[in-house]
Amino acid sequence: MTAETHAAAAASAAVTGHFGEWLQGRLGPDGPVALVTVPCARFAATVRRRSGDGVSLGPRLRQVIDAASARAFLRAARADATGTFELQTAAAGGRGAGMSTAALLAFARAAGARAGPEALARACVAAEGASDPLMHPSPERLLWASRLGEVLDRTPPLPVFELVGGFFGAPEPTDPTDARFPDISDLAARWRAAAGQGDRAALAAVAAASARRTTALRGPRDDPMPD
Repeated sequence: MTAETHAAAAASAAVTGHFGEWLQGRLGPDGPVALVTVPCARFAATVRRRSGDGVSLGPRLRQVIDAASARAFLRAARADATGTFELQTAAAGGRGAGMSTAALLAFARAAGARAGPEALARACVAAEGASDPLMHPSPERLLWASRLGEVLDRTPPLPVFELVGGFFGAPEPTDPTDARFPDISDLAARWRAAAGQGDRAALAAVAAASARRTTALRGPRDDPMPD
């Protein structure tokens, strides 16, 4: 398939983000930062491509990745389409909705990426230092090492949930060097067991315990979400 065919077939690409995490923490005091994501179709990043020579990034996409990093990212993603790439997102960055990872993946797909999920994960980590597992078809079934871009475990399918939530506080982009998270080794084991049983109450209890540990360690002290 030629670069022109790739470009014509992927003039627009959208990738859905997420709504925070069911679990987030470290697997042991010195273990990797790990999470289980909450996919959310309401939040998506869309990249549209206009024809042109070379690769040009629109202003919003330049906030996610610079030109030099974009070239390396596209090579890693095995993407070869050219043009001007414009980004639109359904949520602001830094709000815990996975918009940076979704934007990178939409950029890759709009540019005709041929890399598989593992290579895309490595490309995202190289570009932004951390990544959500949105390149995988069922990201909520993964225990994901977000700073490594690696799958640590896979769980059975989760039951259907209806979630009520919102955004609180100022935007806070992910710091990939930040590893100040609570140990969730025990919660990860409980999560797997509850997922295997399809036990929504048990899964919700594990997610709540994870949130309490994170808030106790990191704040904010005035978090109204539990109420």
